[in-house]
Amino acid sequence: MLPHLVSHPVVNARFLSDHLGMAGQTAQNALNQLTEAGVLTERTGLRRNRVWEHRGILTVLDQYAQNLLRR
Repeated sequence: MLPHLVSHPVVNARFLSDHLGMAGQTAQNALNQLTEAGVLTERTGLRRNRVWEHRGILTVLDQYAQNLLRR
């Protein structure tokens, strides 16, 4: 799952199931473990339909976009 975060830094359990073939509970467990490890941040605050992000990758992409705008 970790290599896929570079191209998809915002994910949910359905994405993991659909694109990586994970079972629903396996996807949820992976998201919970990565959240506890500080790799992902849950951004919705909801109990259902939650979305996680990799803040580090998003920061790099934001910085890159800012550099493009300055040129």
